[in-house]
Formats: sequence, structure tokens, C-alpha cells
Amino acid sequence: MRLIVCGFAIACLALTGCGGSGATAEKDEDSTEEKQEYTGPRGWDRSTTRAPGESVQTPFEDPARAGSGGPARQSYERPYAREDLKVSDPLVVPRSGPPPFEDPGVPPVSGTPMLSQDEQSVRLPAGTFIMGLTDADPFDIQTAGRKRVSLSQFYIDRFEVTNADYRAYLDSISTDRRADARPDSSAWQNADIQVAWSQYFYSDAYAQHPVVAVTWEQAREYCAWADKRLPTEAEWEYAARAGIVGGIYPWDGFSIQRSDGEFLANYDPGRRGKDRDGYAFTAPAGSYPPNDWGLHDVAGNVAEWVEDAYTPRYDDISDFNPLFRDPDETRHIVRGGSWKSNAFRLGVGFRDFQDETEASLRVGFRCANDRAANRSTTPSRPTGNRR
Repeated sequence: MRLIVCGFAIACLALTGCGGSGATAEKDEDSTEEKQEYTGPRGWDRSTTRAPGESVQTPFEDPARAGSGGPARQSYERPYAREDLKVSDPLVVPRSGPPPFEDPGVPPVSGTPMLSQDEQSVRLPAGTFIMGLTDADPFDIQTAGRKRVSLSQFYIDRFEVTNADYRAYLDSISTDRRADARPDSSAWQNADIQVAWSQYFYSDAYAQHPVVAVTWEQAREYCAWADKRLPTEAEWEYAARAGIVGGIYPWDGFSIQRSDGEFLANYDPGRRGKDRDGYAFTAPAGSYPPNDWGLHDVAGNVAEWVEDAYTPRYDDISDFNPLFRDPDETRHIVRGGSWKSNAFRLGVGFRDFQDETEASLRVGFRCANDRAANRSTTPSRPTGNRR
């Protein structure tokens, strides 16, 4: 039955998306604060809004800790052979039978994910993974190929930046900067959304929903204000995969639903209706289960800006801490799929792009951070920082 459902989903893809086609050791940190108990179908109390800096609350156990005694230990399978890594075509993982690859003998992760003290981010250990699409590509719209990439440890936020977060940022900056930093209300023009932009951004009812209609530069400036940065494309995919080798989604398996019918992400289920998964537009941050490393909404809800400029193939990037910059390229990578994406675009290996000046109701962001990590910037042309 799973084979039939997956095949049907691929055959019925509607090509909608975001606008494109396509370690230094440091002291472990972990909080001992106990989690509160959650209630309700998703455990979400819409009447309660989160103050800036207060933890986002979700109805799910935290996979970044084991009980209250410390971080969870991970176990991994490593089924890639070195010879297979030379193949640039997407690797199609079979639905049944043995995997078509062997253990390369290199552990993919060198440590254990650690929850930050404020519980808003996770420190991910240094590791190596296969970057790129791992599902079938029936319309041949993913051209980047695959690449074996190694990363130093870094921190990444567990939640997408919310309206409440972004409003706190606007309140903290000067009035003359505020107008340029505000989300673009024109993105709501001609949009089939039942909520006005001012209601969505300013009302308490949507305070914990992800901010949308922000440009790449606005996202970068918010992260800088928070003493953070945008994640690189490689960091984003590494974090989303959470050590699952060859996975299609941030969770095990090939479906967006659990066996009991519960949806695992906010996306567009197609003919069943956009609200079939619980939300016709965005959902409050953390409304769906996190991946094994504690990150919420890395599939669906809103797609996310990353730092890298667009390049069509991974041949252009380094294999260690890659960050692609190009001063002549105004398009930047967007990852993760959104509330308006089909199941294919929710895959952790799927990549899209959007012009850095464009603001979309489908795109938001999360921040990352590192401590004295060296970054390799590998452009195809002479480059420098755009700003």
C-alpha cells in the first residue's frame, strides 16, 4: 500500500513552489529546566502569546535531551559507498529490499546534539553527509547533483523566526530604519489568503506564526541584530536530515502522515484541500513534531532563506564548510518547502531559489550561530561579501 501511495503522490505533483526551478570542541551546554506538560490536540494555546526571548512552547517531547538527565544519544546507519558518491544523479532510495550501497567507514556525526541553555537552539556536532536529492525527480527539475560535505559544529535555531520575534526587532531599531525593515505588505496583493497582512503580522492571534514577506537582506539583518546569522545551505540540510542517511524527509519513512493519519508537516495536500493538515496558511511555530535533533518545521510551514547565492550545481561549492557567494548573483537559495508546497518540495534535499529583493508569503527564515568556526567560501567567479 505504501508503494501505491508514494507512486501516486509523485505522479500527481503540481509544480508549485517558492519561485525557482530548480570543529572546534567547546564545553557542552544543556538546560536542566523541566518541561511543562502540554494539553489539547496539538498542545497549543492560542490565547497565550510569547514575550520576546521566551521559549517557544510545543506539545512534543524534546529529542535533544534524554529525559531530564542530558542529551539524547543518537545511533546511525551509514549505507553509502565511496564509489557511489561520484554519481551526480539523484540517489533513489528503494521502498523495500536491501539498500544499494555499503558502509564507507566514516561516522557521519562526531558527537551528540546539545540543547542550548535557553532551549531555542541546538548545537550540532561536526559531521559528514551526502548533500542533495535522495528521492526520484520525475520532472528533472533538480540539477545540483550530490556531494559529500563535511561541517564543523554550529548552532541552529529550533524554530522559525515568528511575528513576535520580528516585532521585537522592529521595536528595538530606530524609526528611520523601521520602515525598510518591515515585512512587505504588497506580498498580500492578489494572494488567496483570508487574513490581512496587518492582522497577520500585528495581532496576538498570529504572534507565534512564522514571519513571512521578508527579503533575504531583511532576514540577514534580523539575524545580525540577534547576534546570529543565516545558516548556509549545507548547514540547513545537515540539520534537517538529523543524521538520517538517505532520508527523503526530516523523519523516517516516505510519507507526510503517520500511520494514524496525523500529518507531520504543514503543506498543500493537493486535492484534499490546503487545510487538510490542520492549517490552510501558516501554522504556529512548533505545531508539528520536530526531527531527531529537535528542529521544528524544517519541512513545510514556510520555506527558509539561507546565506548562499544560487549556483545550479554542487560542483561549484567546497566539500568543507561550503558557502557559495557571487556578487553578480541576486538569487539566493530557499530550503524546506512551505504551506503551499507539494510533498516532493518538502524533501530535505530539494532546493529552490528566489531573488534577494523578493518578499513572499511562502518564505521566512531561521537563524544559526557558530563559535570560531572557519568557513570555506567557494565561488565560481571572483567574489566578496555583497554587503
